[in-house]
Amino acid sequence: MKNLYWAEKLMRPIPVLHKHAEQTMELAIRTAIIMSFDKRRVAYVGIAAFLHDLGKTTWPKELFYKTPVLPHEWDVIKDHTIQGEKIILSKWPNVSRDILRLVSQHHERPGGLGYPNGIYDPPLDVLVLAACDVYNAMVTKREYRNTIKEFAPEVALLEIAKFAPEQVVGALARAETLRKLEEAEEKQRSSFLQSMQF
Repeated sequence: MKNLYWAEKLMRPIPVLHKHAEQTMELAIRTAIIMSFDKRRVAYVGIAAFLHDLGKTTWPKELFYKTPVLPHEWDVIKDHTIQGEKIILSKWPNVSRDILRLVSQHHERPGGLGYPNGIYDPPLDVLVLAACDVYNAMVTKREYRNTIKEFAPEVALLEIAKFAPEQVVGALARAETLRKLEEAEEKQRSSFLQSMQF
């Protein structure tokens, strides 16, 4: 990730965006490994997950927290995949085409229901990134939501099952379970070490 300092610099002033990028990257890497992607493909998915919303750095700041979104603002929102592609190419001209493809297609959905190109049958790695993106966005607290600050993991997985194949949903669920177990173990370890101090 050392070579992505420029992306880090662009996102860090927008904490909600930066945190989402890091968490989506972690979840996407775990999910891709569980799905037995080869090392190169895991790396591409992970890097693309970190960069996937980079185009949102072109948004007016209020758009990150505004609700409801006005009809003309949806054009700006949907354009973030194209803007992200442009930013990446300007900062990283020799970027892998697979990383660029994943970033530009992460809102594509089966049946041509996504954007920006309405791809009828998005590749599996695109759907992995899309699933991890949606999952993290739903289970994370967002201040702009009026009533529900975050959704239960089960609700998020049901939403993802509407567009992602069962193997992706299952791998994502397993990846999140493992992450939570590791997090709990780390808390226990930290608590134990603190109790040993005297």
